Amino acid sequence: DETGEILDAHLERARVTNRAQLTYAEAQHQIDDRTASPSLALLRTIGEQRLALERERGAVSLALASQEVVRADDGTFDLEYDESLIVEDWNAQISLLTGIAASRIMIDAGVGLLRTLPVPENRTVDKIRRTARALGIEWPDDVTYAQRVRELRPDTPPRAALLSQAARGLRGAGYVSFTDHDTPSDPLHSAIASTYAHVTAPLRRLCDRFGNEIVVAHCADREPPSWAVEALDELPKLMGAASQRDRNLERAFVDYVEAVVLVPKIGHEFRAVVTDVDNDRGRGRVQLQDPAVVARLPAEGLTLGSEITVRLDEANPEERLVRFSVSG
Repeated sequence: DETGEILDAHLERARVTNRAQLTYAEAQHQIDDRTASPSLALLRTIGEQRLALERERGAVSLALASQEVVRADDGTFDLEYDESLIVEDWNAQISLLTGIAASRIMIDAGVGLLRTLPVPENRTVDKIRRTARALGIEWPDDVTYAQRVRELRPDTPPRAALLSQAARGLRGAGYVSFTDHDTPSDPLHSAIASTYAHVTAPLRRLCDRFGNEIVVAHCADREPPSWAVEALDELPKLMGAASQRDRNLERAFVDYVEAVVLVPKIGHEFRAVVTDVDNDRGRGRVQLQDPAVVARLPAEGLTLGSEITVRLDEANPEERLVRFSVSG
């Protein structure tokens, strides 16, 4: 409707003509200078409406600093901290919109696979609040976890550290399947503040292939194919294992590039921010300002949110290993 709320959703097979291939930067430029096509220009309208509704629902959005591997002009590789454009947020809202609509169709059909995330425990949120106080970051008692972290940007050492800690409230995501209208007792994805299903990436994510078959069948007033329904019990386990492999592979790429980038800088000192201190495990995490490296250090002597100087002691690409120590 005129506010961006879902009125109805329908899925059918169709042929799509791709008329343009734009980078996010190109899309942002066209929207900003008003040269975008009508459909691309509409992305801003719907994206902003959906972001407003997301805030009203109490959804959680974290602007975590992420590392991106980039290819330089000379063919070498480097690391940068990803600074997303607002058009990426608008585009993400379309995917979220689709997943929310798909989940509702599945629940109506009485069969499907939902992406879920439990509400963070009170003790977890209390710990994040205590961290905010320790870092000197204001957090009024009447402001919720979702409201406060949505406003944070990693633009100061304390805020970067608090964002890292706030991610602890988003642990426990998984998948839950259901059939015969036996809807899960806790079907919500707490960070989205809605029911949700993964359906937008069937070429790279296994469960989307099955979810789409179920949705398209229900929209056509047909029973979903038996092969799709029979796989539902196994999919949560398969997706959990696949997600773990995906995270391990991504981390391996970044670890390797970190080591390659840092080999010539062994013995150099760098400014860094302490973004995590885990005394139970005896380790901490620091975020270098330049290059865009995130590294582990022994927890002893580290203070969350502090700026320190670290020395690079080792960089080994073959083992995807970098080792720092606190300087001075």
